[in-house]
Amino acid sequence: MNQNQAIQIASNFCTAIGMTVTGTPTVIYLVPDMTGTLNPEGTLSLYYLPVWQVNFNEAEVSIDDASNIIVSYFNSNDNSLWDSLSSQPAGQAIAQQAATDTAAAALQSAGLTTDLTFDSAALEQDDDPPTAAGHSWFLMWRRSYQGIPFDRQNVNVIVQAESGQLIGLGVKFDTPNPQSTAVTFDRSHADSIANAQIVSSGIQNAVLDAVGVYIVQPSNFWQMFGTQADVAYQTTISRVAYVYSISVPTLTLDDSPASNSCTVYVDAQNGAIIGGAFSYIMSLSDRKGKPAPPVTRLLASANEVRIFRRSARGSWSKRPIAVLNNESKHNYFHLLQHTTHCKNAGPLALANYKIVVIGKARARHELHYIPSTGRIGSGHAWGVVPDPFKAWVQSLEGQTGKKKVASAEPSMRSL
Repeated sequence: MNQNQAIQIASNFCTAIGMTVTGTPTVIYLVPDMTGTLNPEGTLSLYYLPVWQVNFNEAEVSIDDASNIIVSYFNSNDNSLWDSLSSQPAGQAIAQQAATDTAAAALQSAGLTTDLTFDSAALEQDDDPPTAAGHSWFLMWRRSYQGIPFDRQNVNVIVQAESGQLIGLGVKFDTPNPQSTAVTFDRSHADSIANAQIVSSGIQNAVLDAVGVYIVQPSNFWQMFGTQADVAYQTTISRVAYVYSISVPTLTLDDSPASNSCTVYVDAQNGAIIGGAFSYIMSLSDRKGKPAPPVTRLLASANEVRIFRRSARGSWSKRPIAVLNNESKHNYFHLLQHTTHCKNAGPLALANYKIVVIGKARARHELHYIPSTGRIGSGHAWGVVPDPFKAWVQSLEGQTGKKKVASAEPSMRSL
């Protein structure tokens, strides 16, 4: 592709989405940085192949040099649109289906028509007090290949929620498709390898949130863990791996309990550790910022307990599957209040239940519950529930397994 061809493709895309562009555009050829950080022009590399970036007065469009696919679009008129709407109070947003249709049409025009699965739509308001300008729909499609989803690779689209105008589109494709999607390594052996990696890294009281098979971007993350060295990400290959999502206790700067999330990638063909990630996710303090009390005391003084279950795709149920208090299922509520103390979370195991404890002054605490071991807690504070309570929760499996659970995962933005 040459500059003139890039300009024509970008112009055709703008016409297809209803954006009128004027003036003589500037054109830049961008080569992705193989470290996965910054390309020579200083722009974060979210795409693994070279692209042409065409800048009109009204829009910025990036095009894959090899396939002519549009990999990003930004409405440069967004600032003037924001200025015109910022003084207006928030009004009625267009329906989710209308926003999805606008986004899907843009993906079609961009050439992004295969190996994408719609994931989520979120209506958000960025301003306080709410304004028309701060009203946006954020929509996400997950990248996949031969039925296997990529980990943390997606397409995001932003639609102005009141005008219905397309604001932006961007892909986060860090790697090419894998050469093979075969899953040949035994899962139980992979479990042992992931657990050994967590233990050897010095991480204690880790809780397994989910396990799944994904296509991942290999890196030396765990080799560099605990050092000051930069992690090197591979952008020329991808692999199929078992991805272990784990919660790890930590403390905030003011010594309040908090939780980090980390992932371990175990190659699904040879069992090698091929990367992962680590990120701060949430505070475990109550609403007033006070550290959570010991689990046994927290449960003993609870006014109510709400139990949530994680679905097979990893999202939490919107509504609790059970509410326990002195009037509702009081026998199980009293059993839970007789939880006994234990030193830690025990061996790495799947915590697919979340228990919200509501105490005095409606203070809330979220606890992990591991059904296979009966351990309940968070951070460094853990307990063991009585056996009858453990058996009752196991009996809920059959009652909740077929329920449709709405996704509660947050949208990821790449724009």
